Amino acid sequence: MQESCFSYTGLILAGGRGQRVQGADKGLLTWKGKALIEYSLLALQPHCAQLYINCNRNQQRYRQYGHPLVEDLSPDFPGPLQALGDILPALPGTHFVLLPCDTPDITPALVARLLESSRQHPRRWIYATADGRDHPLHSVFPAALLPDLL
Repeated sequence: MQESCFSYTGLILAGGRGQRVQGADKGLLTWKGKALIEYSLLALQPHCAQLYINCNRNQQRYRQYGHPLVEDLSPDFPGPLQALGDILPALPGTHFVLLPCDTPDITPALVARLLESSRQHPRRWIYATADGRDHPLHSVFPAALLPDLL
């Protein structure tokens, strides 16, 4: 697939309950003076023509970042896999660059590495691994795989 055939759309997942942080909205928690979501935004902006934020609460605060907001279809926080299945079919692009809202160490360079792998393997779900663990929400997901996800 030629590079010109790729259209990357970014989606930041900030729709969770925050159970491990006493119900706080993780994307809005601060680390080193910035809201956690800002690290994900900074990592995606150089690579994605369009960015969306998946959030289910605090929409007014997320709106300040200037990107369209998308909510989960289910009001009971079914989790990120269900959210992806509900949200991705409505978004444009040949590939979706997914990031959770709570990864302050993510950088544009790390996203670039994921994108390079996606160009080499355009029909595979490309995701990060670290310390022997898979991180499938730090990924590039081809729109062609949506039927399999659903």
